[in-house]
Amino acid sequence: MRGPVQKVLSETIKERLHDTTYDPLKSAQIAKELADTIKERVKNLNFTRYKLVVQVTVGEKTGQAIRLASRCLWDTATDNFASDFYENSSVFCVAMVFGLYYE
Repeated sequence: MRGPVQKVLSETIKERLHDTTYDPLKSAQIAKELADTIKERVKNLNFTRYKLVVQVTVGEKTGQAIRLASRCLWDTATDNFASDFYENSSVFCVAMVFGLYYE
């Protein structure tokens, strides 16, 4: 699961943010649009019987540091995740996709 999803994450984020400058009024909408687009593109990969959770964080790049963490209870044999990070001179983005298998 990780390889194709990683590719979707990377391509989608770069495609949307490559020439974007940070705007505090638009960043929430950009994050929502990215999450929706990523979810649809991952669904098109046809991972049947997986619930998808997509989390996207978009912020201004001003020399600060950020640390994001997530925790969940899952089956290591079937569940998986992929994440990607993007930054340009003005904005950063962290996106994560969790694939949770259900029977």
